[in-house]
Amino acid sequence: MKLVKRKKAKIIRYVRYHKDRDPEKQDIEQLKLYTPWRRESKDLMKDCKTYQERFEQVKDEVISSRYQYEYHSEILDKAMDDMNNVEYDNFDNVAPNAEHVNQQDCTVKDKPSELFGCFDPGKHKQHNHYDLLDDIGLFPRSNDQEELVVKRMSDDDYRRLV
Repeated sequence: MKLVKRKKAKIIRYVRYHKDRDPEKQDIEQLKLYTPWRRESKDLMKDCKTYQERFEQVKDEVISSRYQYEYHSEILDKAMDDMNNVEYDNFDNVAPNAEHVNQQDCTVKDKPSELFGCFDPGKHKQHNHYDLLDDIGLFPRSNDQEELVVKRMSDDDYRRLV
């Protein structure tokens, strides 16, 4: 097997749980990303009772490994906090055209499609019971009720053979 170094660095994607809202999930995520492990049940927790306790033991190792892959993680965390603390009414300035289109879409009433308006299963009972298979030429078989496996042995006989 030949190992080749990538020319472009790849990005590690993960959920990025919030430390205050989901501390346990955030610690599990950090342990999985920045500590060596093979079996989650044994290698991640070692002799600890919780993931938070294990994270505190290897915190320095995790932080140094994280700094290698995430140069500006503190800035990103601050930006995420700021975004979560913003009032939802102030998004008019972020994408005003998209907000305008959404408002227009909300004011328009539903109307039937010009192309498929003739086919409305809610209005016509005949459309509710329409079967496409008749038009294609596939007709149901008359002997669908018969047993497909004719020579079937009992479970006891099978277990004796095995």
